Amino acid sequence: MAIKPPRPAKECPPASDRHDHGKRDEQLPSTYLVIPYFSGDKGRPSIERPLSSSIVSWLCPSIVVNGQPGKNQFKRGEPTSVTVDVANWGAGALSAPVVVQLWWSDPSTGFTKKNLFGQSVVIAPTGGGVRRSPAIVGVIPASAPPHICFLAHVTSPLDNGTPGALAHPVNDRHWAQLNVAEVTTTVGQQFQFMVWVGNPMRRASTFAVEVRAVSRELLPALERIRRGTLTRPDRASLRLFELRRGGGDEICGGEREDRYAVTLEPGERRAVHMIGELPANTEPGTSAAFEIVQSVGEHDGQRVVGAVGLIVTARPH
Repeated sequence: MAIKPPRPAKECPPASDRHDHGKRDEQLPSTYLVIPYFSGDKGRPSIERPLSSSIVSWLCPSIVVNGQPGKNQFKRGEPTSVTVDVANWGAGALSAPVVVQLWWSDPSTGFTKKNLFGQSVVIAPTGGGVRRSPAIVGVIPASAPPHICFLAHVTSPLDNGTPGALAHPVNDRHWAQLNVAEVTTTVGQQFQFMVWVGNPMRRASTFAVEVRAVSRELLPALERIRRGTLTRPDRASLRLFELRRGGGDEICGGEREDRYAVTLEPGERRAVHMIGELPANTEPGTSAAFEIVQSVGEHDGQRVVGAVGLIVTARPH
C-alpha cells in the first residue's frame, strides 16, 4: 500500500493580524498597535486606513505637546514635553511593551528628512484601551524654523510593522503626526507660509500640491480636537509658487494658482511658498483653517501622501 505524503502545513498569518481572522484565533496572543486618530480607531486596512476625508490627518489628538491637545506650542531652545497615546487591539491576555519614537521635522507634506526627538516605552494590554506614554522631553534647537512637525511611530516585539517602511500617517496605523502651524495676520494684508514638498517613495513621481480651506466635512472634527471655534472662509485668496533659482521671480505651479504640480526624484524635496489673504469681512479675533495637501496619482487613483494644517487668526483691532 502506498503511503500518502503528509499534507503541507497551512501558513500561519502574522501574529499582529490573527485577531481579524475569525473566532478560532481569538485566543492566540497577538499585538496590534494603533496610534488612534479618533475613538475606537483600530487602524484596519480598507476600514480605518487610509484615513477618511472626515479625519484630520495632520492633527492627531494622540500627540500632545506641553499638555495642550490639538496645538503645537513650543519654544525653540527650551525643554518641550510630548506624550503619545497608543492602543493595542491584539487578542489574548498579552500586554505588549511598546516603543514610542518621536521625530521633529520642518513643515513637510512628504517626509524625506526627520530629526530624532526622543523615545519612551509604555505597556499596552490587549482590548483596545488607550495608554499614554511617559513624557518624552527634548529640545527643539534654536536653529529650527518657527513651526515644526512632530512625527510618532510605535513598535512592539509582536508588531514591528514593516522594517524600513515609509513614514505615512495617512495609511499606516503605526504612524501619526502633529503637523499644524499657526499664523496671525491683519485683515486686508497678506500672510505667508513655506512648506517642504518631498518624495518619500523609491521612484520618481509627479505630485499635486494644493492649498485650500478645510472642507465643511472636516471642520467639526478639527474644532473638537482644538476645543475651539474655527471658520471656513469661502473667498480667501490663496496662491502657491516656487522661487526661481538665482532670482526672486515667482513660478506659478499651473493654470490654477492654488494648485501646484511638481516632479521629484526619490528623497528629493522642494520648498513651496504660499501667500494668502483673509476675506475683508473676516471678524477680528476669529481663526480660519486651511491645509496644504500633497497627492500622487490621477483622478480616482489619486491618494494623499501628506498634508500640513494652517490656522490663521485675524488680529484684533
